[in-house]
Amino acid sequence: FLKYIHNKDIDYIINLGNFLKNGPHPQEVVDIITTHKRFINLLGADEYDMFYNENKEELCLYENWIKNIFENETLEKIKTFPVSLPLEMFGQKLLLMTNDLGEHSLGHWNILALILKSNTVRKIDIKNIPQYDYIFCGRKGVQELKVENFSSDHPITILSPGNLSCLRDNLMTFAMLVFKENEVEVSFKKISYDINQVFRDLYDLDVPDKEIIIKEIYKVKNLETLLDEDDYLKKYAKQEGDVVIYTNHSEDQMEKYKDFWNKILIYMIPTCKYVEFGCWKNDTFIINELEKIAKIISIEEYGCDQMSITCMLNEDIMELLSKDFITESGIFKWFELTLLKELHNEDDEDDDSLILNTRHFGTEYCLYHLTKEQTKYIKSICNQYDVQYNIF
Repeated sequence: FLKYIHNKDIDYIINLGNFLKNGPHPQEVVDIITTHKRFINLLGADEYDMFYNENKEELCLYENWIKNIFENETLEKIKTFPVSLPLEMFGQKLLLMTNDLGEHSLGHWNILALILKSNTVRKIDIKNIPQYDYIFCGRKGVQELKVENFSSDHPITILSPGNLSCLRDNLMTFAMLVFKENEVEVSFKKISYDINQVFRDLYDLDVPDKEIIIKEIYKVKNLETLLDEDDYLKKYAKQEGDVVIYTNHSEDQMEKYKDFWNKILIYMIPTCKYVEFGCWKNDTFIINELEKIAKIISIEEYGCDQMSITCMLNEDIMELLSKDFITESGIFKWFELTLLKELHNEDDEDDDSLILNTRHFGTEYCLYHLTKEQTKYIKSICNQYDVQYNIF
């Protein structure tokens, strides 16, 4: 961004906040925005949450890391940034608002509602809104411009400029305004950047909560796939362990993942001797079905009207697991399902009898103690079906 504007005649750079919590170089960012005289800075919702949220029980690891790398003097300087700011610039009256409208539109009713309910813009007097020519605020990084009538005779231009840090499609987004004698030209800009370099810096600097940042801020679905596919980051990829898979489908859409389930099942079941079926006590059809085709070893009741039925694996159970595992309403038959090498001891922390466990009617799987070869295969299946997974 700074390279882009270096040779341009820019008088002011308006920073609407959220500059601390999205990347590996918060100190460098703060040095730039506090030493370059062209910057007009607001305290964003992220910074406000970190410094002033009275309901926050404790800071996350990343927030503590940020506070530790700054001197108190710098933190106090950041805290002096306003959460909203009225300005007069080139004959125009501007209102800068730090908060994000989220998924809401830029309509004037949403602007007023945001001012009324939000902590970070609560100092704005709503009666003074019609006096402004422009209102700047965020909207989930979306670039948008809209003209609204807050009063009958004075339209206001509402601008959501984009976002330099909460990034979409490997693009930084912002707006440029050129003030002329009787008009203002607004243009939206997008700059590509090397997102993988951001990820490399997060790992090389061992930034706390880096996995959370990459997934939640940069919207990376499968972190391990990202690491595997980058020659430099590959060294950080986990090659073995427990794999948790999230299909994220609604419980009545198991049909969509029928082939995926079968590939996982066929790959994991060769070492299985026992199967535990978890269900509700009123699911009598499950008990009746198992009694007809399997040797039931135990039935245990637990929790909120739940029960666990343990059977020895045989051909009929295998047929049930691979071909008859979806109900007429499209739901995975069992609330929970566990494949076991041996009957396991829940009190033994080193028990390695677990092979596979499904939860919440097949919407989440956990595969245990995978070798490098097994992990590689499971990764490939998840990527083939665009399924999210984590390795622990």
